[in-house]
Amino acid sequence: MKKALITGINGQDGSYLSEFLLEKGYEVHGTLKRNSVSENQTSRLDNVFDKIKFHYADLTDLSSLIRIISEINPDEIYNLAAQSHVRISFDQPIYTANVTGLGTLNILEAVKLINPSIKIYQASSSEMFGNNIDEDGYQRETTPMNPVSPYGCAKVFSYNISRNYRNSYNMFVSNGILFNHESPRRGTNFVTNKVCKEAVKIKLGLSNELKLGNLDATRDWGHAKDYVEAMWLILQEDSPGDFVCSTGISHSVKDLVEYVFNKLELDWTKYVKQDEKFYRPEELNDLKGDSKKLRELTNWLPKYTFKTMLDEMEEYYNLLKENEITICSGPAGVGKSYISMKAAVDLLMDPNNGYEKLIIVRPAVEAEEKLGSLPGNLEEKLDPYIFPSYYLLNKIIGKEAREELKKADIIEVFALAYMRGMNIDNSILIFEESQNSTPNQMKLLLTRIGFNRDLEQTDRYKDKTQSGLYDALQRFKNVNNIGVYDFRNAKNVRNPLISKILD
Repeated sequence: MKKALITGINGQDGSYLSEFLLEKGYEVHGTLKRNSVSENQTSRLDNVFDKIKFHYADLTDLSSLIRIISEINPDEIYNLAAQSHVRISFDQPIYTANVTGLGTLNILEAVKLINPSIKIYQASSSEMFGNNIDEDGYQRETTPMNPVSPYGCAKVFSYNISRNYRNSYNMFVSNGILFNHESPRRGTNFVTNKVCKEAVKIKLGLSNELKLGNLDATRDWGHAKDYVEAMWLILQEDSPGDFVCSTGISHSVKDLVEYVFNKLELDWTKYVKQDEKFYRPEELNDLKGDSKKLRELTNWLPKYTFKTMLDEMEEYYNLLKENEITICSGPAGVGKSYISMKAAVDLLMDPNNGYEKLIIVRPAVEAEEKLGSLPGNLEEKLDPYIFPSYYLLNKIIGKEAREELKKADIIEVFALAYMRGMNIDNSILIFEESQNSTPNQMKLLLTRIGFNRDLEQTDRYKDKTQSGLYDALQRFKNVNNIGVYDFRNAKNVRNPLISKILD
Protein backbone atom coordinates (compact mmCIF):
# COMPACT_ATOMS: atom_id res chain seq x y z
CA MET A 1 0.00 0.00 0.00
CA LYS A 2 1.39 3.38 -1.01
CA LYS A 3 1.68 6.09 1.62
CA ALA A 4 1.09 9.77 0.93
CA LEU A 5 1.70 12.80 3.13
CA ILE A 6 -0.37 15.91 2.41
CA THR A 7 0.47 19.30 3.87
CA GLY A 8 -2.47 21.67 3.96
CA ILE A 9 -4.78 18.66 4.08
CA ASN A 10 -7.59 20.65 5.68
CA GLY A 11 -7.84 23.06 2.75
CA GLN A 12 -9.96 22.78 -0.39
CA ASP A 13 -7.35 20.89 -2.43
CA GLY A 14 -6.12 18.80 0.50
CA SER A 15 -9.58 17.52 1.31
CA TYR A 16 -10.35 16.51 -2.28
CA LEU A 17 -6.90 14.98 -2.72
CA SER A 18 -7.26 12.92 0.47
CA GLU A 19 -10.56 11.49 -0.79
CA PHE A 20 -9.04 10.79 -4.20
CA LEU A 21 -6.00 8.98 -2.75
CA LEU A 22 -8.11 6.96 -0.31
CA GLU A 23 -10.17 5.72 -3.25
CA LYS A 24 -6.88 4.71 -4.91
CA GLY A 25 -6.02 2.60 -1.86
CA TYR A 26 -3.41 4.90 -0.34
CA GLU A 27 -2.60 5.23 3.34
CA VAL A 28 -3.13 8.96 3.77
CA HIS A 29 -1.32 11.13 6.29
CA GLY A 30 -1.87 14.83 6.79
CA THR A 31 -0.18 17.63 8.66
CA LEU A 32 -2.12 20.05 10.82
CA LYS A 33 -1.05 23.04 12.83
CA ARG A 34 -2.19 22.54 16.42
CA ASN A 35 -4.83 25.26 16.22
CA SER A 36 -6.23 23.67 13.03
CA VAL A 37 -7.83 20.83 14.98
CA SER A 38 -10.72 23.11 15.86
CA GLU A 39 -13.99 22.08 14.21
CA ASN A 40 -14.03 24.99 11.80
CA GLN A 41 -10.67 24.11 10.28
CA THR A 42 -11.10 20.38 9.74
CA SER A 43 -14.71 20.40 8.56
CA ARG A 44 -13.79 19.79 4.92
CA LEU A 45 -12.48 16.37 6.02
CA ASP A 46 -15.59 15.20 7.85
CA ASN A 47 -16.37 12.54 5.22
CA VAL A 48 -12.97 10.87 5.64
CA PHE A 49 -11.74 12.18 9.00
CA ASP A 50 -11.49 8.75 10.64
CA LYS A 51 -9.54 7.31 7.67
CA ILE A 52 -6.65 9.79 7.80
CA LYS A 53 -3.64 9.75 10.10
CA PHE A 54 -2.93 13.28 11.33
CA HIS A 55 0.33 14.77 12.54
CA TYR A 56 1.06 18.13 14.13
CA ALA A 57 3.54 20.12 12.08
CA ASP A 58 4.40 23.61 10.90
CA LEU A 59 6.12 24.26 7.58
CA THR A 60 8.26 26.89 9.25
CA ASP A 61 9.58 24.31 11.76
CA LEU A 62 12.10 22.04 10.04
CA SER A 63 12.44 19.76 13.08
CA SER A 64 8.74 18.86 13.05
CA LEU A 65 8.92 18.01 9.34
CA ILE A 66 12.00 15.82 9.83
CA ARG A 67 10.27 13.98 12.67
CA ILE A 68 7.07 13.31 10.71
CA ILE A 69 8.70 12.35 7.40
CA SER A 70 11.09 10.00 9.24
CA GLU A 71 8.16 8.39 11.04
CA ILE A 72 5.97 7.92 7.96
CA ASN A 73 8.57 7.48 5.19
CA PRO A 74 5.91 8.25 2.56
CA ASP A 75 6.10 7.31 -1.10
CA GLU A 76 4.69 10.69 -2.10
CA ILE A 77 4.46 14.14 -0.53
CA TYR A 78 1.95 16.72 -1.75
CA ASN A 79 2.92 20.16 -0.47
CA LEU A 80 -0.30 22.15 -0.61
CA ALA A 81 0.08 24.23 2.55
CA ALA A 82 0.37 27.97 1.99
CA GLN A 83 -1.06 31.36 2.79
CA SER A 84 -2.91 31.30 -0.51
CA HIS A 85 -5.01 34.46 -0.57
CA VAL A 86 -3.41 37.00 -2.90
CA ARG A 87 -5.09 40.08 -1.40
CA ILE A 88 -4.16 39.05 2.15
CA SER A 89 -0.54 38.55 1.09
CA PHE A 90 -0.20 42.33 0.75
CA ASP A 91 -1.24 42.68 4.40
CA GLN A 92 0.90 39.75 5.61
CA PRO A 93 3.90 39.61 3.25
CA ILE A 94 6.41 38.21 5.77
CA TYR A 95 4.06 35.48 6.96
CA THR A 96 3.26 34.62 3.33
CA ALA A 97 6.96 34.40 2.45
CA ASN A 98 7.79 32.26 5.49
CA VAL A 99 5.02 29.71 4.96
CA THR A 100 4.63 29.69 1.19
CA GLY A 101 8.28 30.17 0.28
CA LEU A 102 10.59 28.98 3.06
CA GLY A 103 8.14 26.25 4.06
CA THR A 104 8.79 24.56 0.73
CA LEU A 105 12.54 24.73 1.33
CA ASN A 106 12.10 23.04 4.71
CA ILE A 107 10.23 20.13 3.12
CA LEU A 108 12.85 19.73 0.41
CA GLU A 109 15.67 19.78 2.94
CA ALA A 110 13.91 17.26 5.19
CA VAL A 111 13.38 14.84 2.28
CA LYS A 112 16.97 15.28 1.11
CA LEU A 113 18.23 14.34 4.59
CA ILE A 114 15.85 11.43 5.19
CA ASN A 115 15.04 9.75 1.87
CA PRO A 116 15.75 11.58 -1.43
CA SER A 117 13.74 8.97 -3.37
CA ILE A 118 10.42 10.29 -2.00
CA LYS A 119 8.39 11.91 -4.79
CA ILE A 120 7.31 15.50 -4.09
CA TYR A 121 4.50 17.47 -5.68
CA GLN A 122 4.90 21.20 -5.17
CA ALA A 123 1.79 23.34 -5.62
CA SER A 124 2.78 26.30 -7.78
CA SER A 125 0.50 29.05 -9.05
CA SER A 126 -0.39 31.02 -12.17
CA GLU A 127 0.17 34.12 -10.02
CA MET A 128 3.88 33.59 -10.72
CA PHE A 129 3.43 34.85 -14.30
CA GLY A 130 1.96 38.20 -13.35
CA ASN A 131 0.83 40.00 -16.50
CA ASN A 132 3.33 38.25 -18.77
CA ILE A 133 1.43 36.56 -21.58
CA ASP A 134 2.71 34.81 -24.70
CA GLU A 135 1.78 36.25 -28.09
CA ASP A 136 -1.15 33.85 -28.49
CA GLY A 137 -2.70 35.05 -25.22
CA TYR A 138 -1.76 32.01 -23.12
CA GLN A 139 0.64 31.31 -20.27
CA ARG A 140 2.63 28.10 -20.28
CA GLU A 141 5.70 26.51 -18.68
CA THR A 142 8.06 28.68 -20.76
CA THR A 143 6.32 32.00 -20.11
CA PRO A 144 8.65 34.39 -18.20
CA MET A 145 7.63 34.91 -14.58
CA ASN A 146 6.89 38.39 -13.26
CA PRO A 147 4.83 38.17 -10.04
CA VAL A 148 2.95 41.25 -8.88
CA SER A 149 2.00 40.17 -5.34
CA PRO A 150 3.87 38.89 -2.26
CA TYR A 151 2.04 35.59 -2.75
CA GLY A 152 3.25 35.34 -6.34
CA CYS A 153 6.81 36.19 -5.27
CA ALA A 154 6.76 33.50 -2.58
CA LYS A 155 5.47 30.97 -5.10
CA VAL A 156 8.27 31.86 -7.54
CA PHE A 157 10.82 31.12 -4.82
CA SER A 158 9.21 27.76 -3.97
CA TYR A 159 9.04 26.93 -7.71
CA ASN A 160 12.70 27.74 -8.31
CA ILE A 161 14.01 26.08 -5.16
CA SER A 162 12.07 22.93 -6.11
CA ARG A 163 13.76 22.93 -9.52
CA ASN A 164 17.11 23.54 -7.84
CA TYR A 165 16.78 20.53 -5.53
CA ARG A 166 15.58 18.42 -8.44
CA ASN A 167 18.64 19.27 -10.51
CA SER A 168 21.23 19.48 -7.72
CA TYR A 169 20.29 16.36 -5.75
CA ASN A 170 18.55 14.25 -8.41
CA MET A 171 15.28 14.37 -6.45
CA PHE A 172 11.84 13.69 -7.93
CA VAL A 173 10.24 17.10 -7.43
CA SER A 174 7.48 18.27 -9.77
CA ASN A 175 5.79 21.66 -9.90
CA GLY A 176 2.12 21.84 -10.78
CA ILE A 177 1.40 25.40 -11.96
CA LEU A 178 -2.28 25.53 -11.10
CA PHE A 179 -4.60 28.20 -12.39
CA ASN A 180 -7.66 29.24 -10.35
CA HIS A 181 -9.73 26.28 -9.22
CA GLU A 182 -12.88 26.39 -7.14
CA SER A 183 -15.51 24.22 -5.45
CA PRO A 184 -18.12 24.39 -2.67
CA ARG A 185 -15.16 23.90 -0.30
CA ARG A 186 -13.48 27.11 -1.40
CA GLY A 187 -13.01 29.66 1.38
CA THR A 188 -15.71 32.31 1.59
CA ASN A 189 -13.14 35.09 1.18
CA PHE A 190 -12.49 33.97 -2.42
CA VAL A 191 -14.59 35.63 -5.09
CA THR A 192 -16.40 32.57 -6.51
CA ASN A 193 -17.72 31.37 -3.17
CA LYS A 194 -18.40 34.91 -2.05
CA VAL A 195 -20.58 35.56 -5.10
CA CYS A 196 -22.49 32.25 -4.77
CA LYS A 197 -23.09 32.65 -1.04
CA GLU A 198 -24.15 36.31 -1.19
CA ALA A 199 -26.41 35.76 -4.21
CA VAL A 200 -28.32 33.07 -2.31
CA LYS A 201 -28.60 35.38 0.72
CA ILE A 202 -30.00 38.12 -1.53
CA LYS A 203 -32.48 35.66 -3.03
CA LEU A 204 -33.66 34.75 0.48
CA GLY A 205 -33.94 38.36 1.59
CA LEU A 206 -31.00 38.13 4.00
CA SER A 207 -28.92 40.72 2.15
CA ASN A 208 -29.44 43.45 -0.41
CA GLU A 209 -25.92 44.20 -1.62
CA LEU A 210 -22.77 42.47 -2.85
CA LYS A 211 -19.54 44.47 -2.90
CA LEU A 212 -16.79 43.37 -5.27
CA GLY A 213 -13.59 44.71 -6.76
CA ASN A 214 -12.66 44.69 -10.44
CA LEU A 215 -15.50 43.08 -12.43
CA ASP A 216 -13.42 43.08 -15.61
CA ALA A 217 -10.63 40.90 -14.20
CA THR A 218 -10.55 37.56 -16.02
CA ARG A 219 -9.40 34.21 -14.73
CA ASP A 220 -9.04 30.65 -15.99
CA TRP A 221 -11.36 28.90 -13.51
CA GLY A 222 -11.46 25.11 -13.09
CA HIS A 223 -12.76 22.68 -10.47
CA ALA A 224 -10.56 21.50 -7.60
CA LYS A 225 -11.63 17.87 -8.15
CA ASP A 226 -10.13 17.91 -11.63
CA TYR A 227 -6.94 19.54 -10.43
CA VAL A 228 -6.18 17.10 -7.61
CA GLU A 229 -6.38 14.30 -10.17
CA ALA A 230 -3.75 16.18 -12.17
CA MET A 231 -1.53 16.37 -9.07
CA TRP A 232 -1.62 12.61 -8.71
CA LEU A 233 -1.00 12.00 -12.42
CA ILE A 234 2.06 14.26 -12.31
CA LEU A 235 3.68 12.07 -9.63
CA GLN A 236 2.91 8.90 -11.60
CA GLU A 237 5.18 10.02 -14.45
CA ASP A 238 8.58 8.37 -14.86
CA SER A 239 10.39 11.70 -14.68
CA PRO A 240 9.73 14.91 -12.72
CA GLY A 241 8.93 18.18 -14.42
CA ASP A 242 6.90 21.38 -14.41
CA PHE A 243 3.31 21.34 -15.64
CA VAL A 244 0.65 23.98 -16.22
CA CYS A 245 -2.80 22.81 -15.09
CA SER A 246 -5.66 24.87 -16.52
CA THR A 247 -8.86 24.73 -18.57
CA GLY A 248 -7.56 27.10 -21.26
CA ILE A 249 -10.76 29.17 -21.08
CA SER A 250 -11.02 32.47 -19.23
CA HIS A 251 -14.06 34.24 -17.78
CA SER A 252 -14.45 37.64 -16.17
CA VAL A 253 -15.75 38.28 -12.68
CA LYS A 254 -18.70 39.91 -14.43
CA ASP A 255 -19.38 36.62 -16.27
CA LEU A 256 -19.35 34.85 -12.91
CA VAL A 257 -21.78 37.33 -11.35
CA GLU A 258 -24.16 37.30 -14.31
CA TYR A 259 -24.38 33.50 -14.43
CA VAL A 260 -24.96 33.04 -10.70
CA PHE A 261 -27.56 35.81 -10.41
CA ASN A 262 -29.39 34.71 -13.57
CA LYS A 263 -29.66 31.17 -12.17
CA LEU A 264 -31.43 32.65 -9.15
CA GLU A 265 -33.59 34.89 -11.36
CA LEU A 266 -32.02 38.06 -9.99
CA ASP A 267 -30.94 41.23 -11.80
CA TRP A 268 -27.34 41.52 -10.66
CA THR A 269 -27.08 45.20 -11.60
CA LYS A 270 -29.49 46.04 -8.75
CA TYR A 271 -27.34 44.44 -6.08
CA VAL A 272 -23.67 44.38 -7.11
CA LYS A 273 -21.52 47.38 -6.24
CA GLN A 274 -17.84 47.91 -6.98
CA ASP A 275 -15.73 48.93 -4.00
CA GLU A 276 -12.13 50.10 -4.29
CA LYS A 277 -11.14 48.37 -1.06
CA PHE A 278 -11.56 45.02 -2.83
CA TYR A 279 -9.14 45.97 -5.61
CA ARG A 280 -5.64 44.58 -5.39
CA PRO A 281 -2.77 47.10 -5.15
CA GLU A 282 -1.55 45.66 -8.46
CA GLU A 283 -4.21 43.83 -10.47
CA LEU A 284 -3.69 41.06 -13.00
CA ASN A 285 -5.58 41.64 -16.22
CA ASP A 286 -5.92 38.20 -17.77
CA LEU A 287 -4.87 34.70 -16.78
CA LYS A 288 -5.34 31.81 -19.20
CA GLY A 289 -3.22 28.68 -19.20
CA ASP A 290 -2.07 26.22 -21.84
CA SER A 291 -1.94 22.73 -20.29
CA LYS A 292 -0.90 20.98 -23.53
CA LYS A 293 2.17 19.39 -21.92
CA LEU A 294 0.16 17.91 -19.03
CA ARG A 295 -2.60 16.65 -21.32
CA GLU A 296 -0.24 15.00 -23.80
CA LEU A 297 1.87 13.25 -21.15
CA THR A 298 -0.88 12.13 -18.76
CA ASN A 299 -4.09 12.22 -20.86
CA TRP A 300 -5.58 14.54 -18.23
CA LEU A 301 -8.75 16.36 -19.20
CA PRO A 302 -10.99 18.50 -16.93
CA LYS A 303 -14.47 17.08 -16.42
CA TYR A 304 -16.08 20.26 -15.08
CA THR A 305 -16.91 23.40 -17.03
CA PHE A 306 -17.17 26.92 -15.62
CA LYS A 307 -20.96 26.61 -15.44
CA THR A 308 -21.16 23.12 -13.91
CA MET A 309 -18.67 24.22 -11.26
CA LEU A 310 -20.90 27.17 -10.29
CA ASP A 311 -24.04 25.02 -10.42
CA GLU A 312 -22.54 22.72 -7.78
CA MET A 313 -21.71 25.67 -5.55
CA GLU A 314 -25.37 26.81 -5.51
CA GLU A 315 -26.89 23.39 -4.94
CA TYR A 316 -27.80 23.70 -1.24
CA TYR A 317 -30.58 26.20 -1.94
CA ASN A 318 -32.05 23.87 -4.56
CA LEU A 319 -31.91 20.87 -2.20
CA LEU A 320 -34.03 22.70 0.37
CA LYS A 321 -36.74 23.16 -2.24
CA GLU A 322 -36.66 19.69 -3.82
CA ASN A 323 -36.29 17.18 -0.96
CA GLU A 324 -38.39 16.08 1.98
CA ILE A 325 -35.21 15.92 4.06
CA THR A 326 -32.06 17.97 3.61
CA ILE A 327 -29.02 17.19 5.74
CA CYS A 328 -26.46 19.95 5.83
CA SER A 329 -23.05 20.02 7.50
CA GLY A 330 -20.29 22.55 7.17
CA PRO A 331 -18.09 25.07 8.97
CA ALA A 332 -19.37 28.01 10.98
CA GLY A 333 -20.22 31.18 9.13
CA VAL A 334 -21.22 29.76 5.74
CA GLY A 335 -24.93 30.53 6.19
CA LYS A 336 -26.43 27.10 6.97
CA SER A 337 -28.78 28.27 9.74
CA TYR A 338 -29.75 31.53 8.04
CA ILE A 339 -30.58 29.91 4.72
CA SER A 340 -32.48 27.03 6.34
CA MET A 341 -34.50 29.32 8.62
CA LYS A 342 -35.36 31.81 5.88
CA ALA A 343 -36.36 29.08 3.41
CA ALA A 344 -38.54 27.48 6.11
CA VAL A 345 -40.27 30.78 6.93
CA ASP A 346 -40.93 31.44 3.24
CA LEU A 347 -42.49 27.97 2.85
CA LEU A 348 -44.59 28.43 5.98
CA MET A 349 -45.95 31.83 4.95
CA ASP A 350 -47.05 30.67 1.50
CA PRO A 351 -50.63 29.33 1.92
CA ASN A 352 -50.30 27.29 -1.27
CA ASN A 353 -47.83 24.96 0.46
CA GLY A 354 -50.27 23.72 3.12
CA TYR A 355 -47.87 23.87 6.06
CA GLU A 356 -49.39 24.42 9.49
CA LYS A 357 -46.33 25.12 11.61
CA LEU A 358 -42.58 25.47 11.83
CA ILE A 359 -40.88 23.32 14.48
CA ILE A 360 -37.28 23.98 15.49
CA VAL A 361 -35.46 21.34 17.53
CA ARG A 362 -32.12 21.71 19.32
CA PRO A 363 -30.31 19.35 21.73
CA ALA A 364 -29.98 20.90 25.20
CA VAL A 365 -26.21 20.42 25.37
CA GLU A 366 -23.80 22.78 27.10
CA ALA A 367 -20.98 24.10 24.89
CA GLU A 368 -17.84 23.58 26.99
CA GLU A 369 -19.49 25.40 29.91
CA LYS A 370 -21.39 23.98 32.88
CA LEU A 371 -24.60 25.93 33.45
CA GLY A 372 -25.62 23.93 36.51
CA SER A 373 -29.21 23.67 37.73
CA LEU A 374 -31.12 26.51 36.10
CA PRO A 375 -34.02 28.29 37.85
CA GLY A 376 -37.56 28.68 36.56
CA ASN A 377 -40.11 26.49 34.82
CA LEU A 378 -39.25 24.11 31.98
CA GLU A 379 -39.52 26.79 29.29
CA GLU A 380 -37.29 29.14 31.25
CA LYS A 381 -34.73 26.39 31.83
CA LEU A 382 -34.54 25.73 28.10
CA ASP A 383 -34.32 29.38 27.03
CA PRO A 384 -30.47 29.54 27.07
CA TYR A 385 -30.30 26.59 24.68
CA ILE A 386 -32.96 27.73 22.21
CA PHE A 387 -32.13 31.45 22.25
CA PRO A 388 -30.04 31.22 19.02
CA SER A 389 -33.11 30.02 17.11
CA TYR A 390 -35.24 32.87 18.46
CA TYR A 391 -32.46 35.29 17.57
CA LEU A 392 -32.47 34.17 13.93
CA LEU A 393 -36.26 34.35 13.73
CA ASN A 394 -36.20 37.86 15.18
CA LYS A 395 -33.81 38.95 12.43
CA ILE A 396 -35.92 37.33 9.69
CA ILE A 397 -39.51 38.20 10.69
CA GLY A 398 -39.09 40.55 13.67
CA LYS A 399 -39.51 39.91 17.37
CA GLU A 400 -43.20 40.87 17.53
CA ALA A 401 -44.17 38.59 14.64
CA ARG A 402 -42.13 35.74 16.12
CA GLU A 403 -43.84 36.13 19.51
CA GLU A 404 -47.31 36.24 17.91
CA LEU A 405 -46.63 33.10 15.86
CA LYS A 406 -45.26 31.39 18.97
CA LYS A 407 -48.41 32.26 20.96
CA ALA A 408 -50.51 30.79 18.15
CA ASP A 409 -48.37 27.60 18.20
CA ILE A 410 -47.44 28.18 14.56
CA ILE A 411 -43.76 28.43 15.43
CA GLU A 412 -42.48 26.14 18.18
CA VAL A 413 -38.99 25.50 19.51
CA PHE A 414 -38.31 22.25 21.39
CA ALA A 415 -35.44 20.59 23.16
CA LEU A 416 -34.72 17.25 21.49
CA ALA A 417 -35.40 15.31 24.70
CA TYR A 418 -39.09 16.30 24.61
CA MET A 419 -39.85 14.99 21.11
CA ARG A 420 -40.59 11.42 22.21
CA GLY A 421 -44.19 10.43 21.49
CA MET A 422 -44.83 13.45 19.28
CA ASN A 423 -46.06 13.05 15.69
CA ILE A 424 -45.22 15.83 13.27
CA ASP A 425 -47.77 16.39 10.48
CA ASN A 426 -47.88 19.08 7.79
CA SER A 427 -44.91 20.84 9.31
CA ILE A 428 -41.49 22.15 8.45
CA LEU A 429 -38.88 20.92 10.90
CA ILE A 430 -35.38 22.29 11.40
CA PHE A 431 -32.92 20.32 13.52
CA GLU A 432 -30.13 22.63 14.70
CA GLU A 433 -26.85 21.57 16.36
CA SER A 434 -27.51 17.98 15.32
CA GLN A 435 -23.85 17.09 15.85
CA ASN A 436 -24.74 16.88 19.56
CA SER A 437 -27.32 14.10 19.08
CA THR A 438 -26.68 10.38 19.40
CA PRO A 439 -27.74 7.96 16.62
CA ASN A 440 -30.70 6.83 18.75
CA GLN A 441 -31.79 10.43 19.29
CA MET A 442 -31.55 11.04 15.55
CA LYS A 443 -33.84 8.05 14.94
CA LEU A 444 -36.22 9.33 17.62
CA LEU A 445 -36.52 12.64 15.82
CA LEU A 446 -36.77 11.32 12.26
CA THR A 447 -39.42 8.75 13.12
CA ARG A 448 -41.69 11.55 14.41
CA ILE A 449 -42.20 12.55 10.77
CA GLY A 450 -45.73 12.19 9.45
CA PHE A 451 -46.58 14.30 6.43
CA ASN A 452 -44.14 17.12 6.97
CA ARG A 453 -42.31 18.27 3.88
CA ASP A 454 -39.00 19.66 5.07
CA LEU A 455 -36.36 18.65 7.59
CA GLU A 456 -33.12 20.58 7.72
CA GLN A 457 -30.40 19.28 10.01
CA THR A 458 -27.74 21.91 10.27
CA ASP A 459 -24.26 22.40 11.70
CA ARG A 460 -21.54 19.87 12.16
CA TYR A 461 -20.80 16.99 14.47
CA LYS A 462 -17.97 17.28 16.97
CA ASP A 463 -17.51 13.57 17.75
CA LYS A 464 -17.18 12.43 14.19
CA THR A 465 -18.03 8.75 14.65
CA GLN A 466 -20.54 8.80 17.51
CA SER A 467 -22.84 11.72 16.78
CA GLY A 468 -26.27 11.28 15.28
CA LEU A 469 -25.44 13.59 12.40
CA TYR A 470 -22.43 11.49 11.43
CA ASP A 471 -24.60 8.37 11.58
CA ALA A 472 -27.26 10.05 9.45
CA LEU A 473 -24.77 11.26 6.85
CA GLN A 474 -23.41 7.73 6.44
CA ARG A 475 -26.84 6.08 6.53
CA PHE A 476 -28.72 8.27 4.06
CA LYS A 477 -26.35 8.35 1.08
CA ASN A 478 -28.74 6.23 -1.02
CA VAL A 479 -32.16 7.10 0.41
CA ASN A 480 -34.86 8.63 -1.74
CA ASN A 481 -35.98 12.24 -1.18
CA ILE A 482 -33.11 12.95 1.17
CA GLY A 483 -30.66 15.61 0.01
CA VAL A 484 -27.23 15.65 1.61
CA TYR A 485 -25.23 18.87 1.50
CA ASP A 486 -22.05 19.59 3.43
CA PHE A 487 -21.00 22.91 1.82
CA ARG A 488 -18.17 20.98 0.22
CA ASN A 489 -19.93 18.48 -2.06
CA ALA A 490 -23.66 18.23 -2.75
CA LYS A 491 -25.49 14.94 -3.26
CA ASN A 492 -29.17 14.50 -4.06
CA VAL A 493 -30.34 10.87 -3.72
CA ARG A 494 -33.76 9.14 -3.83
CA ASN A 495 -35.64 6.16 -2.04
CA PRO A 496 -38.40 5.57 0.77
CA LEU A 497 -37.81 7.30 4.12
CA ILE A 498 -38.84 5.83 7.47
CA SER A 499 -38.03 2.18 6.78
CA LYS A 500 -34.56 3.20 5.65
CA ILE A 501 -34.08 5.39 8.72
CA LEU A 502 -34.70 2.36 10.95
CA ASP A 503 -32.42 0.01 8.97
